[in-house]
Amino acid sequence: MVAFPLLTGPEHLHLPPMETILSKSTYISTAAFGAAYASLEPLWPGIVLTNLFLGSTAFTEWITKRKYAKAYGAYQRRVGMFSPISTILSGWYLQATGEKAAVENLIWPKKGLKSGKQSGSQSGFKYE
Repeated sequence: MVAFPLLTGPEHLHLPPMETILSKSTYISTAAFGAAYASLEPLWPGIVLTNLFLGSTAFTEWITKRKYAKAYGAYQRRVGMFSPISTILSGWYLQATGEKAAVENLIWPKKGLKSGKQSGSQSGFKYE
């Protein structure tokens, strides 16, 4: 094995035989890939923007979870990321396991009112 194959001659490179490279099946598979790519071409902007949105959402949640570990962990257990149906289902699950009151108290505390002013909660979130 050569350490730097690009700096040596072609005899040290392990390339497939020319018959394989120039075979008809290579051109057919390349043409099939090109046709599949061309048929998806109108969808690429939407695919790219969707992936960008999902990535930025995951990154934002990661940052928030590091800053408010306990409260945001409870928030993620209670509220679905993109679907209101998962929020309803997680609420039912937490109610069935008896954890709903504790989780919701971390997210939306009912205490903290003093002389008409609201203070920050124990969870690290400030609420108005």
